[in-house]
Amino acid sequence: MLGAKRLRILVVDDDQDSREMLVEMLSTLGHQAAQVGSGELALAALEVGPYDAVLIDLGMPNVDGLQLARSIRLTAGPDIYLIAWTGYDDERSREAARAAGFNSYLPKPVEVALLVAELARIEG
Repeated sequence: MLGAKRLRILVVDDDQDSREMLVEMLSTLGHQAAQVGSGELALAALEVGPYDAVLIDLGMPNVDGLQLARSIRLTAGPDIYLIAWTGYDDERSREAARAAGFNSYLPKPVEVALLVAELARIEG
């Protein structure tokens, strides 16, 4: 593990291949990662177990990533670290993510170096 702390991370994306790839990367980096395929399932998972961070795809059907972030902030408050994860890497998307309560933003496909840097911020 690269960092000093093993993080518990929830990956939320409607694309199974994307979820599995990110979970594999996180596991290789020494973190514990769970995955769900929708915003509704993410809210249920957050009720069951504590997570240090949630990586959320912005472009999901039904409850999109922005709606999910707002819901998490209402229920979990500022203590959980939210990372927007999206293929739309532009200033408008970044600003919408900040306004919804995300702590940070990673473009898809995620680069390992960017992911490592982001996790180091969470680890403190």
